[in-house]
Amino acid sequence: MEIDWCPSEKNLCRVNRQWSPAELKTKMGDLNWQIWQEADQLVFAFRGHSSQLYLSGAIQTSLIPVEGSDYWVATIRIRNIECAVIRHWLYRHGHLGQDYIPETLGVWRGRLAPPAPTIAEPLRGTVRETELFSDRLNTTRRITYYLPPAYTESQRYPVVYMTDGDQFSDFGFAQVVEPLIDQDLIPPLVLVAVHAAPFLLHHDRRAEEYVLGINEAVYQKHERFFTETVRVWAEATLNASRDANRRALMGYSRGAVFAGNMGIRKPGIYGHVMMFSPGDELQREQSGMTSARFYLLAGTLEDHFYQATEHIHRALKSAETDVVFKTRVAGHASTMWVEEFPRALMWMFNMD
Repeated sequence: MEIDWCPSEKNLCRVNRQWSPAELKTKMGDLNWQIWQEADQLVFAFRGHSSQLYLSGAIQTSLIPVEGSDYWVATIRIRNIECAVIRHWLYRHGHLGQDYIPETLGVWRGRLAPPAPTIAEPLRGTVRETELFSDRLNTTRRITYYLPPAYTESQRYPVVYMTDGDQFSDFGFAQVVEPLIDQDLIPPLVLVAVHAAPFLLHHDRRAEEYVLGINEAVYQKHERFFTETVRVWAEATLNASRDANRRALMGYSRGAVFAGNMGIRKPGIYGHVMMFSPGDELQREQSGMTSARFYLLAGTLEDHFYQATEHIHRALKSAETDVVFKTRVAGHASTMWVEEFPRALMWMFNMD
């Protein structure tokens, strides 16, 4: 057995194992898609005709065709595999781009992995969408927001402002929050998710708004829209709290970098910052200090995202910031972020 890529310090590597059609037939039977564990390895196998197949989600690699058959296989070695949570799906390249294979979408969970969170089915609170016009950005921007069960305009609610609101409903953030409210693990709260700018061909507008140094003028306009326009609207329309200790900011991937920088650049506005899988370092302000508390999350299978989070943790600790750093055996995928969100909320309210 040869290792294709697996330096000893890596947590994830691909194994060049030769599978025979007979072995795969025994493993898969009449199934066209199967995942199974062998010691510290996870095997992804598909049966079907294609010119190329790719695994995406927490692990991104190609599947290898098995000679003399229509089987395709990828064998991956994962350190601490028993604790792993792996979101996965397959796609092939087609005439219209990536051809996603729906039956391959799912989550594989190791024997010792954290349990999946409770899901609210049906949701008793309310998820709605609206649009806000930004004179600074000179455009409207969609906002998706969640109001808890028994919401009333006679009280103010803790609030979490979130980046990448265009993925809020698809990822199911409200569905994992509501059971915490029902069980009195957190107080009823409001979620306000601001949609990201679109990614255009050869023009990543989302990155310009989320990452310092790409387009300073666009970044500052979006910063003011997010931290001022959206906040004032939420406080006036949704009864969102005006107390920094009951106000949080959450983001993942590049949205996490934006959230972290806002915790530094806007002292006194956000009492809590949740950064999940940031891919870049934070801006170094001359003050070097922030009053916000930071909750960091990274997966051990995320490569440079994990390394960036480690660096941010060290920098915040050296600045004597109140910070925690949580890790999971997972990759850069929504399952980890959604499953950790309830724990981050309990941390926000000192109930974890």
